[in-house]
Amino acid sequence: MLAYALAAVCIQQATASAPETKDLLISRLPTTVFTAGEKRLFNAGRRYAEQVESLLIKDGHTHPSIRIAVLANAWHECKFDRTMSHTDSHGANTAGLFALNSKGVGRGMSVPQKQHIPTAYNRLFGRQATQNWLDRVVKNDWGAADAAYNYAAKVMVCAVRYRSKPKRTAAKWEAALKKAGVKI
Repeated sequence: MLAYALAAVCIQQATASAPETKDLLISRLPTTVFTAGEKRLFNAGRRYAEQVESLLIKDGHTHPSIRIAVLANAWHECKFDRTMSHTDSHGANTAGLFALNSKGVGRGMSVPQKQHIPTAYNRLFGRQATQNWLDRVVKNDWGAADAAYNYAAKVMVCAVRYRSKPKRTAAKWEAALKKAGVKI
């Protein structure tokens, strides 16, 4: 209960100084890119995706490929359900919008900390690997698909077989945003 109250306060604080929703790419993403079942999940978790995108913008990570890549990976990790939590066959707990693992980036974090978006965001974006990825996206002006693939590889350290789905999703989202007239 305390974790939910803390999350509500943090959402209020984050959105108080956040960019307007109309300026967020995730808010302008046409829902035609989703199946009927995915639309329901997307609408249920959209506010968490907006919170993540707002944190990225607040930290100066405004490059569209960065924003799309991070969100496409979060979509594939948990369909924007920040309450997601499971334990794998090796006893490692994975939780939250970024699917932080207790044997990886989420080492030493409790499940509520992994599910708390600002805390998980700060852990993930405070890492040197993430900073290196951010620099490479901007320096190389990667499109969203390449940024998503490299985010999965270098930041989330996903196995090769898990990197192609976020890459395809990022490419699809980028194309849909451009088709909708969003300047990317």
